[in-house]
Amino acid sequence: MTKEEFITKAITLTNKEDFSKLYDEVTNISRAQKMTKNGAAVLKFLQTRPDESFTAKSLGEEMGSNSRSVSGAMRKLVTDGYVEKVGANPTSYKITENGKNYQFDN
Repeated sequence: MTKEEFITKAITLTNKEDFSKLYDEVTNISRAQKMTKNGAAVLKFLQTRPDESFTAKSLGEEMGSNSRSVSGAMRKLVTDGYVEKVGANPTSYKITENGKNYQFDN
């Protein structure tokens, strides 16, 4: 949502409930669009190996990172729809089509 779209929509709202819904929509969009440094590193790595699935531990070992930072990044990437859980005990992850198509700014 652009700034102009937000302003146009906000001007038309007349009650607190509608404005609250708009606020929730905008903050959820902006929260989803923010990617952490660890998340970007994980997603970039997964884009190079899109047909493989990894546990947080194996991904950390492949990337030279610790599994805790990878696990945190994976939770957000799953929430944002860039990665999906594909196994359990231990949990494995695989990149989604959204993740494969994600374009980094730099």
